[in-house]
Amino acid sequence: PLEVTFSSIELTGTDMKLAGRAGSEAGLRTFLNKLKQEKLFAGVSVSQITSNGETGPGIEFKLTVRLTETSHAL
Repeated sequence: PLEVTFSSIELTGTDMKLAGRAGSEAGLRTFLNKLKQEKLFAGVSVSQITSNGETGPGIEFKLTVRLTETSHAL
């Protein structure tokens, strides 16, 4: 979704760690659902969700996406 922005993206082995902000719960939910449906990813794990962060309105998140063996080989 357009309302999701990233503050960091880190790739380590088969894990991709994402940190960012969504403008709304619906935007974050849509983003997570799209990640879970993507065949390049083997799983999605959310490690943190906070609202009304110090850096402004919206929902801050941290998550890890596990890449499939096929996507990792690309």
